[in-house]
Amino acid sequence: MLVLVAACGGGAAAPPALSAVLEPAQGARVLRVVLTAAGSPVTVRGLQVRGGGFVQVPTSLQDGVVAAGSQAGFVVAYGTALCEGRPAPVAVLVDTPGGRREVQVPGDGVLAGLRARECASAR
Repeated sequence: MLVLVAACGGGAAAPPALSAVLEPAQGARVLRVVLTAAGSPVTVRGLQVRGGGFVQVPTSLQDGVVAAGSQAGFVVAYGTALCEGRPAPVAVLVDTPGGRREVQVPGDGVLAGLRARECASAR
């Protein structure tokens, strides 16, 4: 007995895998967001850092492409520290031609260090 299995291509393709890390950058209230694309290129139109115990600032407009299997760095602004309460997990919102994507930043120590210093100097 022969059984044939076919997959229908009627659904939308999943967006390419994307990861992000934060690095310090030169300048006041800016960070470097390093994006890594796996499998397919990602066109970046805007970036916004959210969480980590900071006021959310408007999206930083960008014009770049992260090539498949590689990394690209973008400089983005971040807000003032919120010294009360527990900080929300850090995520980077990536605006692409296909819509906005949220990329979690696991174990970010960059914003935690910036928040600790800013809150200590505010006391």
